Amino acid sequence: MVEEFMVWANEVVAEKIYRSHPSCALLRHHPYPRAVDFEPLIQMAQAHGFEIDATSNKYATLLACRGGVIG
Repeated sequence: MVEEFMVWANEVVAEKIYRSHPSCALLRHHPYPRAVDFEPLIQMAQAHGFEIDATSNKYATLLACRGGVIG
């Protein structure tokens, strides 16, 4: 979760720099994580009665911001 916020903060700052200095700004876009990388986590969570939707990081971030629990 912390990593998601760090990436988001970096994106916000990069966009601001790009708007202020478009001729010398460099934006790096992170690739989406592979679904297969989430399988062990999803299976472990299901074994304990939880469901994780790993199709979007925005879903998890929204729940975290609201103090929610995935599952």
